[in-house]
Amino acid sequence: MNRKSFLLVLLAMLMSTAVKAATGDSFKVTTDGVEMSFVVLDATDKTVAVSGKTVETDAEENVTTVYLPAISTTQTGGVTIPQSVRYSNVNYTVVRIDENAFAGCTAMTSVFIPSTIQSIGQSAFAGCSGLLKISCYVATPFTFEANAFDGISSSCQLFVPFQSADAYTGAGWSTQVFHGGITPIIAFADMTVRSLCVSNWDANSDGELSRAEAAAVKDIGTVFNRKEKITSFDELEYFTGISDIKYSAFFYCNYLKSIKIPEGVVIIGEMAFSVCSRLQSCLLPSTLQIIKN
Repeated sequence: MNRKSFLLVLLAMLMSTAVKAATGDSFKVTTDGVEMSFVVLDATDKTVAVSGKTVETDAEENVTTVYLPAISTTQTGGVTIPQSVRYSNVNYTVVRIDENAFAGCTAMTSVFIPSTIQSIGQSAFAGCSGLLKISCYVATPFTFEANAFDGISSSCQLFVPFQSADAYTGAGWSTQVFHGGITPIIAFADMTVRSLCVSNWDANSDGELSRAEAAAVKDIGTVFNRKEKITSFDELEYFTGISDIKYSAFFYCNYLKSIKIPEGVVIIGEMAFSVCSRLQSCLLPSTLQIIKN
């Protein structure tokens, strides 16, 4: 057996003996500087839940059950729950926030819930007295289990996609839990786009972008120039105050696949979409008159 064949056989053996994830596996992932615990719900469907763990201590035959949340109880500021996480070289979709997942995390002031979440367990945010803002990108309100938000601040605000605000109100979220009100926002599909938009045009500093704030923007300039991580920006359609897409506005956004140009745009400047090699969909407005080379 030659050296090349030997290496191929060895590689195949290593791959066949690689550890595969199983339903019930627990693991940790660090997202935006916050270490968070997860549990595999279904290894076949590749779904996970944000989940802490139960620890039983035995002192002089007295068994005490202690629940450790998914993040440190001393974690301060905002916490972002990711849409997906990687474990054992496989991507898993985050679909649930388990029972007591963030219980007692009193220093957490805001939390981002991605559109992939389907349910929230009992007492998931119980005792989060410092929580003042929840950004929930889930389009259709889901039923949360008993006491999921017990003990949060009475002024905690809920931010939801503007298309879903009435549905959340109708489902009783504002009367049952979020007495601070439900605020409609733009739910960006791409988190890099969201971050750039909020950092540049969040006029009221609430950490989100409303349709009114987007419509007030007159020029996006080169904010997105060379932002290679961007994959979609269909929400540009809400930036109805701009009249042109400037020179090299999206230059070298090499992973951009989809974008919607807002009504009111008359000119697309030179090199606006140069080196956007993966662009598959670009919806143009009826007002467009000039596309420069």
